Amino acid sequence: MTEPKRMAGGVALNFPANDEETTSSSLSPPLKAPPRRLRRRLLAEPKTPLSSEDIEAKLREANIRRQAKRQRAEYLRQRRNLSSHLHASKMIHEQEEYLSRKLARYWRRFVKLRKTAFYLAKTCILGDQ
Repeated sequence: MTEPKRMAGGVALNFPANDEETTSSSLSPPLKAPPRRLRRRLLAEPKTPLSSEDIEAKLREANIRRQAKRQRAEYLRQRRNLSSHLHASKMIHEQEEYLSRKLARYWRRFVKLRKTAFYLAKTCILGDQ
């Protein structure tokens, strides 16, 4: 007995076996022209190998860039801390002004009503009753 062949749903992929078959047109739609940046790089003359002085100069420049980046990050961090400190300081100053006005109001009332110091403390803590 032979089993009947069953067709299963799936995806068929075709991979070329040779490098000659692999062209950009077979894998993706052809480009009208390569991007300008790539074209410039392909048409440029081959570069000469870098000397040790050139490599050291590049490393020095990279170190300078890294240091500048670190310094900028530290500067921004300090500015952020300073601004948050100023914001907190401003809030404390506003609270001081509010409490000063509140205490002056209770003091005027205390003097006007000729009450005891206990009454003044009680009204300041518990508020108006």
